[in-house]
Amino acid sequence: MSFDPNRKADIFVTVEGPNDKAPRTAKESPVPKQPRFASEYGEVFAQMTSSPRTELSCLLMLVQPQRWMKGLWGEEREGWHDTRTDTFLSFDAARQLIADRIKELGLDANLVNAYP
Repeated sequence: MSFDPNRKADIFVTVEGPNDKAPRTAKESPVPKQPRFASEYGEVFAQMTSSPRTELSCLLMLVQPQRWMKGLWGEEREGWHDTRTDTFLSFDAARQLIADRIKELGLDANLVNAYP
C-alpha cells in the first residue's frame, strides 16, 4: 500500500463552524463529573512523593553510600525500612549518611546538594 497525493481522502476532519469561518465551539460532556473522594491510596501517594523523600533518595543514589546500596528499602512514614536487616533509616539519618559520604569522597557539599 502506498500514499497517492492525488487521491482524495475518504475521511477528513473539519474544524470550521457552520459558516466555514468561525471555529466550532466546545461542547460540554453529557457525562456528569464525579467528585474526587479521598481514599487510603491518596495518603500513601502523597507520602511516597513527598519532597524530602524524592530529594534524599536522589542524593543517596548519587553518592551511593554502602548502607543504602546494600539495602532493600521500602518506604515508610518519615523514612525507609530495610527488609534485609530489619532497620529503619529516617530522613535525618539519611541526611547524615549523605553528609558523611560527601566528606568520604571529598566532594563539594554545595554542588552535590544542588543536584536534585
